Amino acid sequence: MLPPDRKGLESMANDGTSKRTQRPDGKGGAKKPAPRGGHGKRSGLNLDSEQSAKLLLYGIVAAVMVIAAAFLIFGYWYSVVRPRHRTVLAVDGITVSYEAMKRRMASEFLSNTNYQTQSGLEILPEAAYQTLLNELTTITQAESKLGITLTQEEFDVAFRERIVVSAEADQRTYADGLRNELNKTGLTEAELRRLVRAEALTRKIQDKFKAEAPATTLQAKLEVISTQTEEAAKQAIDLINGGEEFATVAKSVSREADVQTTGGLHEYGPKGSFNATYDDYAFSGEIGVLSAPLSSGNTTSPTYYVVRIVDRSEQPTQESEKPAIASQRLADWLQSTQDELLGQGKIKRDWEGQALSDALLSVIEDAGPKLAEQQRKQQEDQKRADEARQTAVAGLTASAGTPAADATPAPDTTPGAETTPAGEATAAADSESTPVAPSAPVAPGTNGQ
Repeated sequence: MLPPDRKGLESMANDGTSKRTQRPDGKGGAKKPAPRGGHGKRSGLNLDSEQSAKLLLYGIVAAVMVIAAAFLIFGYWYSVVRPRHRTVLAVDGITVSYEAMKRRMASEFLSNTNYQTQSGLEILPEAAYQTLLNELTTITQAESKLGITLTQEEFDVAFRERIVVSAEADQRTYADGLRNELNKTGLTEAELRRLVRAEALTRKIQDKFKAEAPATTLQAKLEVISTQTEEAAKQAIDLINGGEEFATVAKSVSREADVQTTGGLHEYGPKGSFNATYDDYAFSGEIGVLSAPLSSGNTTSPTYYVVRIVDRSEQPTQESEKPAIASQRLADWLQSTQDELLGQGKIKRDWEGQALSDALLSVIEDAGPKLAEQQRKQQEDQKRADEARQTAVAGLTASAGTPAADATPAPDTTPGAETTPAGEATAAADSESTPVAPSAPVAPGTNGQ
């Protein structure tokens, strides 16, 4: 028999074991003690959930930023990069990009004062497009359709003439001339060479057409009145219909420089030799009938013409008329060739709408400073020319007003009478220094570009 104290200890141990193994639902098993401090594994799960939520949020923000950046990059590519490199004109395998078209527009704008007006700007995009279309048509079709070619020697001569460099010039002079021409035109060297090639080929084509001019050509004889307003043109029509002679009315209201001598009569001329406003009418209108006022289309300085066809018939071809005949034939050849290429799918155009407007706005903004600098230089050159003229006039005046050392003036000589030659010299100098008015725009298809 065990001592009482040990028996009690064993009994207590058995009771504790029984309680630990009995489950709360009476099925046995002990309930696991609750973790101390209220944390343990459950607290660790809560912490992982918070971190996961933060990581998810960061991931969403990063994804949104990536998508936004992608949209921005795509938008820049689509609106800026893509238009720069996309083809806006293609002719039989030769392509012109959006940027190349802009460069040509800027070159035309800076070199031709007729485009530096509101009405000129309106036609600049289409004029530049047509000019390039004519160039590419000439380059790709002159040999196959007309048998016209350009040798390397002929091209070199034409190119040196364009950059104002002689055949004897050294390499440095050649490079300087080329760089100056590129800076002036704003074109790339390849674009400048293509332009020169087209111009040289065009000259050869015109020479061919002049040599082939027929002995007689259909020509028109016209009476023309030029007015500044449509109302004045209508009044002239009313006066002539009321019985006034055409020449009398022309001398009264027409703005043509020689109208007092000609009475508005324009002698026989072939198609292409008259003003572009009424050249087509001269060969399509009814003989002997007054035309309605024909507008030049210039909104800055409008002109309205009243035309009456006196006669239209075959007339002997004069030597002076051959250039006009050749230019008209060139225009007809370009048009018919382009129609043929278009039908064959060899001409592609993508030059309309917003792209055209954006290009024009960009050209105006970029060319503005260059135009201002160009005008400043022209003013400086004009100022120097005026100063030189004034110096020359002063020298002539002093020379004319100084009597010879052995000359004795007559008693009745009127003071200042000897200054008359100086006055004549001034008039002559003024006449020589009068700037020449800019030439009219060359009609598309006849400028050789």
